[in-house]
Amino acid sequence: MRPLSSPGLTGVDGRQRELTFEFYSLDIPKLSDEDYRITMNNTEQGLYDMYAYILDGPVQYPLQIQMVNIIPLLEAFQDKAVGWVMTATIITDSNEISYCDIA
Repeated sequence: MRPLSSPGLTGVDGRQRELTFEFYSLDIPKLSDEDYRITMNNTEQGLYDMYAYILDGPVQYPLQIQMVNIIPLLEAFQDKAVGWVMTATIITDSNEISYCDIA
């Protein structure tokens, strides 16, 4: 996971916080083409599983998550790792940001 720039507080009354992240799912396939396809499939599924866990997992938080895009990574690093990178924006209410909370 890598944080990206975010617009900060948004919304009609400035009480929403948007944070954008890149989520990486990578693995090193074996030498055959079959292993390459399996690795690409498994790493993509891993991102969708993580997305579903945030949305519907056992711990529910008052937030929204928007999957902006998902891009394949091929031989992205020195060790020939392959997989996917997903860009997602997490939107939370910032009702706790209040003048009354200033120490």
